[in-house]
Amino acid sequence: MFAIIRLANSVFQTYLQSLMKDLGKGVFESILIIALLSWVDLLVALGLWASGMFQMPSDLWFYVFWFLLTLSTEITFTAFLLGILSSTLMAANSFENAGFIMTPLFAVIFLHESYGWLQAAAIAVAFIGALLFFERDSTMKGFISANKGLLLIVFSLVLAPLEYIFYKSATLHTASYHQFLTGRLVMDAAFYTLFFVCVVIFWYRKNPFPLMKAKALSKPGILFLAGTTIAELVESWLVFKMPIGLFMMLGVISIPVGYFIGWARYGDTIKKKEIIGGILVAVAVAMFIV
Repeated sequence: MFAIIRLANSVFQTYLQSLMKDLGKGVFESILIIALLSWVDLLVALGLWASGMFQMPSDLWFYVFWFLLTLSTEITFTAFLLGILSSTLMAANSFENAGFIMTPLFAVIFLHESYGWLQAAAIAVAFIGALLFFERDSTMKGFISANKGLLLIVFSLVLAPLEYIFYKSATLHTASYHQFLTGRLVMDAAFYTLFFVCVVIFWYRKNPFPLMKAKALSKPGILFLAGTTIAELVESWLVFKMPIGLFMMLGVISIPVGYFIGWARYGDTIKKKEIIGGILVAVAVAMFIV
């Protein structure tokens, strides 16, 4: 049951990524979107309080891991948004979901999860598939220019697996799912608001609320905020229940969905080598799950 829910949620999150591409135009917009999401989450926290299920974690390590998660999310979300604005949705989505190349390794080191030789081979196959998305150029400068978006996403992938390690580690320091969810919602709002205030004071230096209102009340904004709030609630529950390596691997189902949405919404052209790369990543998923 967990696997089916994870697959369905991944498909939904792929559509939400296309809305994120519509909303984001730069670094500040990415921070703004994260802050808005955390404030919408407070409505869910209010619902927990009204139903008598509001309970903050008592273990200090939860707060340590959640701060590390928040910090890494700010960096990876910004890098991914800048990357998706400079590349096709299909390529960006495929790369994001190739994060499982690193996640199982981190899961073995930090969470003591175990994997066999077939899973190791699956990671190698996925790596080869990911390489096919890059544009070749005879010079380093030309290569960087042609692949700027993908290189930003690759940078985000280095930290993205750590996010889920911190995420899973935080769940291990709570007594129940309701306690974990309460802590997640409240601390997200606290940490992201702190980052948002610092960015506005020291960098943006003008009133951000007109832009926030315009983003939040636009059609893509409403769909993104409502949809992401639901998707992240489902994701929190799945992370709490599932091994993190399997959780990441199942997310790769969104790659073919990314192909379709990129073609349908943005007219992305899909090259043969990118199709082969996507097939290799899909094969790697099947190998990992078997």
